[in-house]
Parts: sequence; C-alpha cells; structure tokens
Amino acid sequence: MASAARDALVLGATGLRDALNIPEVRAPDAAGAIIRRGLAVAAFNQLETFVEGRLVEIASFVNSGQSHYSDLPAKLQERASRNVVEVASAKVRRMDAADVQSYLAAAGASLAAVSGAINLSPLTWMWGGSNMGSPDYFRILKDFHVPSPAESARQLSIRFGYPGADPSGVPIRLDEQLKEFAGERHRAAHDAGYAVSGIWLTLAAELLVKFALVFDTFASVGAIALHRGERDFAQDPLWTTPTRISLRFVEEHQRGWAERREGGVRAVRVVPDRHDAIRDAADRCTTAEVLIVRNRLSDILEWQVPRLG
Repeated sequence: MASAARDALVLGATGLRDALNIPEVRAPDAAGAIIRRGLAVAAFNQLETFVEGRLVEIASFVNSGQSHYSDLPAKLQERASRNVVEVASAKVRRMDAADVQSYLAAAGASLAAVSGAINLSPLTWMWGGSNMGSPDYFRILKDFHVPSPAESARQLSIRFGYPGADPSGVPIRLDEQLKEFAGERHRAAHDAGYAVSGIWLTLAAELLVKFALVFDTFASVGAIALHRGERDFAQDPLWTTPTRISLRFVEEHQRGWAERREGGVRAVRVVPDRHDAIRDAADRCTTAEVLIVRNRLSDILEWQVPRLG
C-alpha cells in the first residue's frame, strides 16, 4: 500500500524548503517575524501529523497479517487495552461532539478484540497529550522493540547521511534535539514576540525529514515483523536494531538515476527515468530494507519501505 502520511510529509517538507527562498520569509521586519514563527510551528506540526497518520497505516497493516492477540508481546497487549482507554479518554475531551461516537466505536472494537485475530487501534502507540513530545516519540520506538531508542536513532541517522556529532566531536543526542525542535514550536506558537531565525528554519527543515525517516524505518520494520507473526520479534524487546535494517538508494546521476546498495561503490543500474528507477529498486528490496531517493546534493527527496508501503 502507498503511504498517504508519507506523501503529505514529503510534500510539506518540500514546501518548507521552498519557503526559505522567499524574500518575505527572511525579511527583517514584523511581517517576516510573523511568517517565520508560523513556519516554526508548521515544521514540527508536520512531524507530529506524520507520526499520527503513519501509526494509523501501521495499525491497519498489522491487523491484516498473521498474528493473533495471543501472539502479541505482553507489553503490547497491555498497551492495546490500557493505553487505548487512556488516550481515547484524553482525545475525546478535545473533540467535536459529532466525532465522538464513531471515534469511541472504533476504539471499543479494538478493545473487544482480545481473542482470535487482532484489531489493534493506532491509539495503542499514541500519546495522550495535545502534542507529541520527545519522550512520546522515543517511547513509541521502544514499543516497536528498538533498543536504546535515542542512540539507535542516532546510529541509523548517520547511515542516512546526517551528522552524528556536533562540530566539536560530541555525539548528538537525538532526544535532546527533538526536545528543542518541539520547544521551538511551543515558543513560536505562544510568544508573540519570539524571534525565529532563518538559520533555525533551515535546520528545522532537515530535522523534519530526519525524524520522520528514522521513525518510519524503525516502526515499519517492527510492524512487518508483527504482521508476519515473527516469534523472535515477540520474544525479544530489543529486536529492531539498526543493524537489522538494510538501505538501498536511488540517486540522481549524470546519466539519469542510479540504484545503489548501501556500501556499494558502483551503481547496480542506471536508468533515465526517476520513477522507473524507484519502481525497479523497490521490487528488489528485502523485508527490512528501506529505499531512499536523493538528488546530486544528497538531499533526501523521498523514501519507501517497500514491504509495507
């Protein structure tokens, strides 16, 4: 299945990067300040919306698989009941009355599925607050059996091409980086005099894609294991390691678009059309392989987890 959540995220990230080239965004006047605050809010909101939407898609995919409720890890069974109730209760208080009945009906159907085929609600992994915080993001990764989520995320992001350390050589803590990303959104949204710099917005555009890609990779690979009913995943809370994941790239080339495996020096093949290259490379991806599309500057344009969508 295609991912509408990912398509929307990629479109939004492209729009954010394009906006940074508009003179009004960088203008040193009151109008420019308002626009920059709005973009700072929108940048993090796009990540939050993507995570929420991707969890909906993941829940649907897992439910279509081979696992039964009794196959689920004990902790996931608990989250499928306790967390669904807690999150649903919190979200209902913020909903329009017209939406409450159908929302609770879906949550109730999930809660009732405690035998036979599973019917996990995306609320199984969701956060109860009005906004996603850094602890929520990394807790979800842990729910998909990612060990030491912040460090695992750092290791995986390095393989995507992002720096793993600051200019002084100190390793970047992604939990702190995401906390600052969320904090900048909060300050921009609630302080009318807060100054958001163009430099920060350039970083925000990078962070948006990085955290979305890391989340999608780990959560999707874990979801594929749940879908397949893999016993090793169910029994090992540290199963989804960065080393379990393989990467394949489609990169802009002087003769078209080149397909390359991670670590490979030479291209597997080069074709003129980007979409043909992506389609063919996706067909060759394995269960835990992610396909990343980059331009000549190594900017990430889009990605897929072909065995999930």
